[in-house]
Amino acid sequence: MSNFISFDFRMLTTHYDTYKTLSHILDTFSNTTEEPAAGFWAFPNEVTRSYGQSLFKTIPSTRQCREIKISEPYCPCAFPVKLPADDIFIQLGAHEAIRKINSMIPDQCAQLQIKKLLGGAVLSKINEETSDEVDYVVKFVTSPGDFVLEVRFKRKKRRKSVKSGNKGKRHDLSQFDFEVDQEVQRLTKFNTDVSCIEGGLQQLYCFCKNQNSS
Repeated sequence: MSNFISFDFRMLTTHYDTYKTLSHILDTFSNTTEEPAAGFWAFPNEVTRSYGQSLFKTIPSTRQCREIKISEPYCPCAFPVKLPADDIFIQLGAHEAIRKINSMIPDQCAQLQIKKLLGGAVLSKINEETSDEVDYVVKFVTSPGDFVLEVRFKRKKRRKSVKSGNKGKRHDLSQFDFEVDQEVQRLTKFNTDVSCIEGGLQQLYCFCKNQNSS
């Protein structure tokens, strides 16, 4: 048992595995021989667990976050490698993120601009130069509002790339599309008036037009 546990400690595991392990212990190692009373184990709202496995079984080393329902922002498989603010993909991803945010907010909110690009990181373990899909995270300050926002985005290589006439450039940017994640993180507290809209995630990115710009 200890061999499995020590090995699995280095593998990707979740609370689903904890549930399966406890169920395994109850099913396999229980000393109870008497049948429980009728209805004892009847839980009308019990949910069947589709994910996870007992830690007494070997966790495959090829396990990935999407297989066990860990969303990308919380996946520990890809370690961030810091990139400078002048990295071309960080800049393009930030501008695509602000464009998407502006498309989400209503007319009573001011359109946001990038006041300062704080930097970013590449999250993929694979070689970003040759991969068709690479994950990034970028952090920037907006104007107005001075919101500090953190956004994940994917750089996707087009199947049919468009030839660029600028042969001297390191990257042919016409080959790539940028897909911004739906979940934008705001890292600063609310210090501006958002009374022009009623609740919802839009409050995270709204600077009401009826107040002075910062």
